Amino acid sequence: MSVNGVELEAPKETKLLGTIVTNDLKWDRNTNELVKKASKRMQILFKAAKFTTSKTDLKDIYVTFIRSILETSSVVWHSSLTKSNRKALERMQKMAVRVIMGKQFQSYRKSLKALNIDTLEVRREKVCLSFAKKCVQHEKLKHWFPLNNLKERNMKTRKSEKFKVLKGSTDRYKKSAIPYMRRLLNDDYLKKSSIHS
Repeated sequence: MSVNGVELEAPKETKLLGTIVTNDLKWDRNTNELVKKASKRMQILFKAAKFTTSKTDLKDIYVTFIRSILETSSVVWHSSLTKSNRKALERMQKMAVRVIMGKQFQSYRKSLKALNIDTLEVRREKVCLSFAKKCVQHEKLKHWFPLNNLKERNMKTRKSEKFKVLKGSTDRYKKSAIPYMRRLLNDDYLKKSSIHS
């Protein structure tokens, strides 16, 4: 690529606010970096578990020092993760839950219920929906989530979508953050509409 006759070298990756973005728009490098950072932080939890069996204290340590790392900028990359990426991130929480539960650990699902913790997958989806709702209320960001025309929506139809979701020609576009969050908003809107109808 050149600008005014000067050749510019396109970087293969860059780091923006702690998030690694690669030129192929895949999230393997970023996922690996998050897992690497979280693994280092896990030492805090392991050491704490030697001094206390308090699930509340250990859970607080995990949420504050480890889970926060695993969720860094998740609204940007959550929708585009591969199955391998998702498993790698969830594996870190499974490890933490085992440490927190200690001898009382039975299974991952049962332990999550006992600790009142969601899977990272569920949490990321909630974070994305919350972020989208805040954007809709924000004057400078609401244009990311344009409303469908009221006539086009046909308010009598339950399946009508409140927010526009453009049909992309590529799977990568469909899985990208904004289209994904528009679908989340529509699902949330339809769910609430069915409850009140």
